[in-house]
Formats: sequence, structure tokens, C-alpha cells
Amino acid sequence: MKTLREIRARGAFREPQFMELGLAHVPFDGLAGHDCVEQPIIDAVRAGSSAAIIGARGGGKSSALAWVCRQLPEDHVAIRVPVVGMDDPSDPAVLGSVALGAALEAARAQKVDVGTREEEVIERARADDVTRRPSRATAGGKIGGGPIPAEVAAQLQSLDIEYSRGKQPVDRLYGLDRLLGIFTYHRRVPVMVIEDTEAALGAGVDDAARDRFFANSLKLLIREIETPTIIAVQEHFTALDSYAELRPFLFETTIPILESEAVSALRAIVAHRLEFFDIADGVDELIDDQAWPALKALYDETNGSIRHVFAALEVAAAAAIDNGAPRLEVGYVRLGVEDWRHR
Repeated sequence: MKTLREIRARGAFREPQFMELGLAHVPFDGLAGHDCVEQPIIDAVRAGSSAAIIGARGGGKSSALAWVCRQLPEDHVAIRVPVVGMDDPSDPAVLGSVALGAALEAARAQKVDVGTREEEVIERARADDVTRRPSRATAGGKIGGGPIPAEVAAQLQSLDIEYSRGKQPVDRLYGLDRLLGIFTYHRRVPVMVIEDTEAALGAGVDDAARDRFFANSLKLLIREIETPTIIAVQEHFTALDSYAELRPFLFETTIPILESEAVSALRAIVAHRLEFFDIADGVDELIDDQAWPALKALYDETNGSIRHVFAALEVAAAAAIDNGAPRLEVGYVRLGVEDWRHR
């Protein structure tokens, strides 16, 4: 029972924060036995394309995206755009402002002073040549996971001063252009990362706002900005006409549903999560062999939701702890599965 208490205390069965997801992720390329998700995305981004990771809710899109961010070349810099709670995600100027703010926040954390020379460089590094009009139908976008380099951070802080004092024009895309210009000057590739399109829109969003988000805001990053973007997209959004307009400019890959190999894949995923949280006992000691068919059934019913599997394990662990059990027997796991079936 000590191990189960450690699992609960450390939140091992809860979803980690985005940057931790990359460390806790087991690549689908390995689980499926061929390059189907992560490596193709990396190759596409290296080639200068924007990309979309498509899948069901809880299927592993965000964790795959976080893992990819950590595997990109050193000259790529991931800028995670915090879309949740955005005032109006369907307004491209708002999205551009939030993306700029995310990059500036990363630079601010570096606490690098800006000198006169850096300010002069910013003025020379105008971004007229790194943005393009929508009519130019070339695929754009990139992504990366490194920190903001010091020399870039110094110049971004000068832009930050303008940004915080409201010295920029009303059009915040001006600031985004300058941001890209600074990176380009230093031969760095900023990569815009949007990990959850559904969370960006929020619950109960109307169809018109949803379509504007794809047709306007995402279009800004994917078609009009000369730097790569990676987005995680729920499957049901791919049927939208507004998404279809972006498709020619995206490299797409879909999270696979692990069918015949699902049990072994789920074992590997849970085992890696336990290792990531420094849980001493292995998956075989912790979970009854007879429990895996129940977890696979939940995985199948939820269209490949790994998040639901971990949620069921969390409920199972709580029940086992309450009853003084040392491990997750099949009955506790079935209880966790039923709990999530009725939510």
C-alpha cells in the first residue's frame, strides 16, 4: 500500500504539465513499430512545414507534441502559445499578441540587459521579409523545444519595453513581425506551439467563432507567418470547411489506435509513467495481470484515450488505498473503469 500512497501523493496517474509531458511520453513510433507520429513531425518541421497532430481527446496529442519539442534541432526554439483563457481566440490580432507575450515572457525570465547596440540591431532586423501575404501559397511553420537564446533574449527585452508601455501600433502583429525578425537575424527558428485547439475555444463556443478561429487566427500562424507552427487538433475539427482550407499548408499525422498491441503498449506507457515519478515498484508488481483486459476495453471504448486509462487507474488506486490493499487487483481496476464509464 505504501507504493499506492506514493503514487497518489506524487500524482503519478494525473496528467503532468505540458513540459513534463515530453519526459513522461512513450513515443507512438516505438509503440506502433514504425515511424507514424513523432519522427514524421520532426522531419516535416526541419523541412520548414507547419504540422498538425490529429487525434481523439486524451489520445496523446499533447504529450507527443511536448516530446517532439524536446527533439528538435538546437536552432529551433519552441514558443508555447498559452491559448486557454484567451479573450477572443477567433481574433488573429489577439492570438498574435498572446504569441508575442509568450516569447517575451520567456525572454524576461532570462534577465538579460539590453544595450545600445542590441537596440540598433532590432531596428535593422525588420521583419518585412519574414511575413507574407495569404495569397502566397507556400507552406510555413516550425517548432522547437530549446530555451530562448541569450542573444535573442536581450533584443526581445527591448521589444518588451515597447510592448509593456503600449508604444506599439494598435495592430499587435507589428510586434509579432519584429519578434520574428529578431530570431531570423540570429539564425534561430521560432516555432509556435498550440497544444489544444479545443481548450483554446472553450466549452460551448458557437460555430461561427469556431470557424473564425481556424479561418482567421490559425491561418495567421500557418499561412501568413514565415515560421513553423505545430497544432494539436481534435479529430472532429478536421471535418470543418475552415480546417480544410488550412490542410494544403499542413503536414498531418494521426495518433494511431493501438489495437492488437494495445495491452503491451498500455503496459509500457504505465511503466514509463511510474519510472518518471520515481515509483520503485514496477508495473507487474503493482497491477494484476487480469486487470489489463479491462483497461484495454476502456481504451477501445474511448477511441484510444490514454487519459481515461490513467483516470481509471487513479480511481482504482484510491479504492485500493481505502481498503488497505497493497496493489491494484482486477476488482479495483474494474471499479475505476466503471466510474469513468458513468461520468
